[in-house]
Amino acid sequence: MEKAPPMSAPQLEFYSSIVVLTGSGLSARSGVPVDPDLGQDGDWSSLYPVHMLALQAQPNDCHLALAEWEKRVLERRGQFTLLTHNTDGLHQRAGSQNVVELNGSMHRLRCAECDWNEDRFWELPLPGCPHCGGQTRPDVAGFGRAAPSQAEWSAQRALRRCDLFLALAVSENTPRVSDFAHLAHFAKARNVLVSLDHTPLLAEEFDEVHDASAEDFVEEIWKSAQALKQPNRLMPLSPPDSPNAPQEIADLKPLQKSFTSGYLAIYDIADFKTRNHLLGHAQGDQDLEEFSQVAAAVGVQACMRYSQDQFVVLSPRLETLEALQVTYAKEQEVRSGYRALACRAGHLRSQVITHNLRLRRGVRVAYVMVFRGQALDDAAAQVAERIKLAPIDQLVPLNEIQESPYRPFSALIGEFSVLQCPFCEGTEFEWNSEDVAHFGREGKCRHCGSDVEFENFTESA
Repeated sequence: MEKAPPMSAPQLEFYSSIVVLTGSGLSARSGVPVDPDLGQDGDWSSLYPVHMLALQAQPNDCHLALAEWEKRVLERRGQFTLLTHNTDGLHQRAGSQNVVELNGSMHRLRCAECDWNEDRFWELPLPGCPHCGGQTRPDVAGFGRAAPSQAEWSAQRALRRCDLFLALAVSENTPRVSDFAHLAHFAKARNVLVSLDHTPLLAEEFDEVHDASAEDFVEEIWKSAQALKQPNRLMPLSPPDSPNAPQEIADLKPLQKSFTSGYLAIYDIADFKTRNHLLGHAQGDQDLEEFSQVAAAVGVQACMRYSQDQFVVLSPRLETLEALQVTYAKEQEVRSGYRALACRAGHLRSQVITHNLRLRRGVRVAYVMVFRGQALDDAAAQVAERIKLAPIDQLVPLNEIQESPYRPFSALIGEFSVLQCPFCEGTEFEWNSEDVAHFGREGKCRHCGSDVEFENFTESA
């Protein structure tokens, strides 16, 4: 299978549901040795000095950059999950919030008898359990027991809904890398490997491979964030994966001279992330390219890429903008359904149910009249701040946009199958939220008490 063209680190900034896997290379850069055999025979004397060293170590630049990236993703209401094989706690100390410790934590003690656990400094001999008096042990996996079921549950849940899976500082010997890549592929995510120590066999599991250090790669995302977030940067229209895509800011002075009056519109492709997730990034790239083709076909004078799924369009006639909306919109029949994942008493079970739906494509729009002498970049910035309030299939002047009475655009149309628990086939659940997300819901089965998650999926018919 032909691999997708490589993307630069800043382009990964635009993804909204991100899973990052980190390996032992990150801990090594902070001076924390990683030895999978430490304590394997129950002799914790070999783990104790590493525990002490990790408490004194400092998060490196990559730890800090990942924490900052997560913060930015959460600010725009995205999802960010950090999976780590490291047990040193450096990600949490750097500020990362949603960390799944696949191998537990060497800084946490757990009682084998009553399952008491607590993050704390410990010394040898290990203390007794304060709850039942039983023997405690460092809460680390890989030392004679399987990975915690809750960590496995959280990892699978994140990977089944992600649109970007990024593996950092891993190698052929890092556990579960291929398994996680397969789960991400099932979710139609883009799989990216960043490693200086990988084999061709491992690289085959990924859409693209970057022979770079994790620090350098993530630092590039971090440093580019502020420039990418500037609202008045109008980027020339170009496919995002093109190696010749221009990076300079669009020159608007010629347009200001040629347009004495007319309409400036910013189009937002409605539910772009939903379509991108359900149909894959290749379809998302095609949607972006087709927008520019439709714009040229209906006679738009200027069309420029504004951000991931937004375009600045200039036209002297309002009818041209309306024609662009109508021509770009379409519906298609798809095979759809849901994937169910359940966890009960440390056991995982899943099932897949299929049914039929229709998938819509459309745009939202806001616009202002552009008069002689008005700076187009300032006008674009003003519209961009209000674009989320603009309804679908209707042009609304900027000064009339208050609170949209229209229902939110939904890419999916049709009836879903009744949700059933994979363990007991129960159909009643206690949901964690009243809001129904684009990709599914999560909660607890009322019949058997299983933790459940339901995720919608869609593919072209």
